[in-house]
Amino acid sequence: MIIKVKCYFPAENLLLATKNLQDSSGNWQNKIISISSLSRNIGEDKSYEISGISIELNDSDRFFRTMMSGDNRYIAGKKVEILDENDTLIYTGNVEKWEFTEDALSLFINDRLSGLDTVIPHTLTTEDYPDAADEGVGTSIPIIYGHVQSVKGAVKCWKVESGKYLLAGHHCMSLEGVFKEDGTDVSTDFQLSNEGSAAQGNEKAYAQYIGQGTFTEDSIHINVKGKMQDSALIEHPMTALEDIIANYTDMTLSTLNQEENQAIMNDRNYIIAAVIHNQKTVKDFLIEFAFSFDCDFYLNKGNEIVVVLLNWDNLQPEKSLNKKQITNFQLQELPEAIRNKVKYMYRYNYAEEKYQRLPLYERSESISNWGEFYNKNEALACSCVYDENTAFDVVQRYAFQRKNPQRIAVVELPLDEFAGLDISDIVEMQHPGSIDEKKRKYQIRRVNIDFLSDAVQMECVDITSLAGGIFILGDDSFADNWEEADDYERQFAYLCDSDGFFANDIDEGKILY
Repeated sequence: MIIKVKCYFPAENLLLATKNLQDSSGNWQNKIISISSLSRNIGEDKSYEISGISIELNDSDRFFRTMMSGDNRYIAGKKVEILDENDTLIYTGNVEKWEFTEDALSLFINDRLSGLDTVIPHTLTTEDYPDAADEGVGTSIPIIYGHVQSVKGAVKCWKVESGKYLLAGHHCMSLEGVFKEDGTDVSTDFQLSNEGSAAQGNEKAYAQYIGQGTFTEDSIHINVKGKMQDSALIEHPMTALEDIIANYTDMTLSTLNQEENQAIMNDRNYIIAAVIHNQKTVKDFLIEFAFSFDCDFYLNKGNEIVVVLLNWDNLQPEKSLNKKQITNFQLQELPEAIRNKVKYMYRYNYAEEKYQRLPLYERSESISNWGEFYNKNEALACSCVYDENTAFDVVQRYAFQRKNPQRIAVVELPLDEFAGLDISDIVEMQHPGSIDEKKRKYQIRRVNIDFLSDAVQMECVDITSLAGGIFILGDDSFADNWEEADDYERQFAYLCDSDGFFANDIDEGKILY
């Protein structure tokens, strides 16, 4: 396959290829000596990883040296696209660094991960607040989403001048409670004061003392309804994430799955209540968000942030692959990936820096089948969740996906068969190397592209069982019982009595967990 490299350099947009050709885009010059493999993956720790690509370009005619000696000589940070011969986008990166050798220019391109390395939030300084409490100087100015609360206040706020406490780096909806460090309720002595404007970039929220006499505490603990959008409290997780990406990075949140993510979270009544109270990168927050709501994130081929929340009711494959398209198929099972006893933590108290809820969730049928898989040091941290129902639903989803040994398919296929796919996509595969020859659904988690050999290796998780759970009642087109059902019919569930048998006490029903 011919690989194309389109460089958006200041001097001119360069069209380079592994072979001279002309198409509707223009003349593609054969200047590519070599191109390294590309690895991308969504890790089990919810982080997104990328190897980047090295591209060696022929400079025996000093073309690139001449280009880079002029006024438009800087190429660091510029966009580079890799396409197949049909102009299907394979990868978008930016020049991270470059190096000249005797007759070649070597480029190293990577995702725009620097956008995810942005550190938030800002800190409290004496330059902005010369009368701030000494202990408060250098601490973070919180970013608050949803209704954050605890018995004696969930967010710690520092005095910035007499009777005035810095609450957040944006306007807030309302104060819901104010407490001294010792827990004394002083709510009636305080009111919310929103100052500044988004247009001027100086929005702040304060807790203002309005009581009698003086108030000398250096800090207070507060309960609060935080950031707003059009005067309404931001409570939907995806709305909060959109706000973070739009206001605190120069990146874009893809619209690819947004409507579906919104619908799934609405159906499951997911609510966010989170405070970014210690400085961290946007990527760190994305990881916390992904654990909190059982989703993943990655950068797509256009360098946009994509959030993926599997819709178990509609696991539609992007592509169907069979043995003619697959050059190698290996299947392995990972029993160590089972999690059937999970401690989960939610309702984080940002003032005391500890979780208020640490329950334990068990899947008894999985423990009966496989034994107990429990790591007490590996709690599921739902740091963005206060609501009990949201936390319980998330841990259920988490454990359901891990109640059985994980089956991983390592698949090799030609690059042109992979074109159009991306990590997190669902593919349907049918291959003799599988345990059964029925089509099964897999989610792509890792990809390695070898451009020189036109080959792709995908590591995919079998998610077929997540699509189960359909009950067919009173339909005479299906067999009367499980034993008589054919392979197609056995993809569906048959109701039976609670003892696992039909009324004749002979035929077993299909047991769903």
